[in-house]
Parts: sequence; structure tokens; C-alpha cells
Amino acid sequence: MTVVLDQLTAADGAIFGMDMTGLRLEATDTGWGWGQVYSIVLLSDGSGLEVRTNDPARAASIASRSLSVSALDAADIRYVKGSPVRPADRHSPSAPWQGGIPIRHDVNISGYQCTSAFGVRDRTYNAEYLVTAEHCFSVGNGIEAQGGAGIGRVQQENNPHDAAIINANASSQVWVNDDYVFNFGAAQYSWDGEYVGHSGYTSYPNRCNIVVTHEAVQWDFGDGKGVRLGVEGWQCSGCAAVAKGDSGGPVWAIRSDGVLTSRGIVSGFHTDVDPGRSGEYILWTETPSVLTVLNLSLQTS
Repeated sequence: MTVVLDQLTAADGAIFGMDMTGLRLEATDTGWGWGQVYSIVLLSDGSGLEVRTNDPARAASIASRSLSVSALDAADIRYVKGSPVRPADRHSPSAPWQGGIPIRHDVNISGYQCTSAFGVRDRTYNAEYLVTAEHCFSVGNGIEAQGGAGIGRVQQENNPHDAAIINANASSQVWVNDDYVFNFGAAQYSWDGEYVGHSGYTSYPNRCNIVVTHEAVQWDFGDGKGVRLGVEGWQCSGCAAVAKGDSGGPVWAIRSDGVLTSRGIVSGFHTDVDPGRSGEYILWTETPSVLTVLNLSLQTS
């Protein structure tokens, strides 16, 4: 059991205390500061508490003279070097990197260009990569997450499937919106009439109930790289199915058995094909095809 104190600073005269299943650890005024206490762990083997702080020696010295403890002895409390605890969301991600996070070329300071899709492994060498859209970046580009943390470099691209892989410590997880992260369990193709969702980072919180209108579509961005191959879907009349920055993001669906399936990579959009379906149509390339052409396997739970 870990209780997060969110960088609580116990300065002169401050009291730092917390109830944990009947245990209470309290530091009172000593005329010194405790420094920063980041978290307290009730050790699972029952041996006591672990206090994570920026200065373990100082905290232990002060605590030995000023702690009042009930239910355990001061000797049962150990002090270790800790680090600040930060809220987890897809706008402040950390390794292992997930699908659905905003990413950009590390020399671009104007904003976050695209979104990551999912984590994969090379079937031959077992190397890990994070997948996004090919049209977002170029081979050799360094990629960073929001906050400036470096992810890796674009190693390989495939134009027809609008896919690029970034060498990275990647996971099986994907942000389905700003609050919830799930593990992919499988990769599947999409068929006419099915419903999918996507979580490009600018489409808050996500886009759901997108019906597959055509399962085999080709399109051309006019960038000289030829046609892309994938799927077309539509959400509702007047709806914007995607937004700038969603490119490269994950398309997914939940199977009847509850497994989250990876369906593809957000690639583009167009408008007004069917008079009965006004609004934007989303285009995505399919996960199983990307995995096949790049000799990859999906990271799954």
C-alpha cells in the first residue's frame, strides 16, 4: 500500500502525519526541516514502513529525535532516496511509452504534431518500438513526448500503410482518453458495419461509435509517396471525426469478451461522399497489415 503525499514539505513547525491501516507516523517541530517526503510505503512483508524522501540521512536523523510512533518501533522505519510523484495522464507520460500520447519531432517547438498508436516488438530481434503515422515524421527524426522527454528516433517507415516505428521502451498500454489506460489484447482487421473508436490526443476525450463504411480504401495525400491502403469510417452527420494532431493515434475496438483490440493508425479524413452521411470520414491503416509488412508483433498484456 503506497500513500502519495504529493511532494509535501515539512518545514519548521509543520506536522506531517498519515493514518495507514491503524499506523500513524508523525514528525513534529524540531527546529529543522524534514525536506521533501514523496511517499510512504507500508511494506508488504509486515516489516514496517519505508519513507521516500529527497534526503534520507537527514530525515532519519531528525526522526530519531522527534518521532512519536504507535504500533511499531522507530527501528521499523527506513528512509530511502525517493523522487517527486507526479499525476499520470497522457499529457505527462513516461516510459514505457504508451499509445495515445502526444509526440513531436524534437526540434519542432510549435506544438505536438501527432499521436502514438501502439507498442510493438520486432519478431526477429525482439527490439521494442512505438508506432505512429509515417506522414508525421522522417526516418532519423528524434521524437519526444509532451514535457520534452526523449522517446527515441524514427527507425523505419512504410508509405502504403502510413506507419513509422520509433525505437523506444514501449508498452502494451494505450490511453483511450485522458483518464483511462488499458492494455491491448489482440490485433484485428475492421469490417463493414463494425464500430470502432480512436483516441488521437486532440479529440478529447476520444471518438467513439465510428461505423466502418468501407473496409478497403485507397487514398493519396498528394505528397509524392503514392497511395495509402486502409479503412474508412463515419461517426455522425455534422461530426468532426478527427482533429489536427490525431494522426498516428490508435484506432481500437472492444470485443464481446472484453478484450481491447488494436485496429489501426489514424491517417487522414475527407468529407461529403454519401449525401446521407454528411460530415467527416476518418481514414486509418490496419494494425494486422502494419505488423505483417514490418515484421512486428503487437505488445499485449
